[in-house]
Amino acid sequence: KLLKFYSLVDEKLGSIQNYSLKDWKTQSVQGYNAGTTYEFVYSVKYAKDSGQVQLQLVKKNGKIGIIGYHVNSKAFF
Repeated sequence: KLLKFYSLVDEKLGSIQNYSLKDWKTQSVQGYNAGTTYEFVYSVKYAKDSGQVQLQLVKKNGKIGIIGYHVNSKAFF
């Protein structure tokens, strides 16, 4: 599913030309459901338009995985 999503973004926006980190957050939870979440927000310039990318990761039991990947751009409307 993620590869299909990347293909759609590439088709609408083109390849990434430039990006910059605009914001980031970290949250750590202790106890029974312990883990750490990370959120990164990037401003991205693509070949055809610009947008904002939000990447959310979680670390549990020493492993990091993607829990969210969102691309917002006027090109999708």
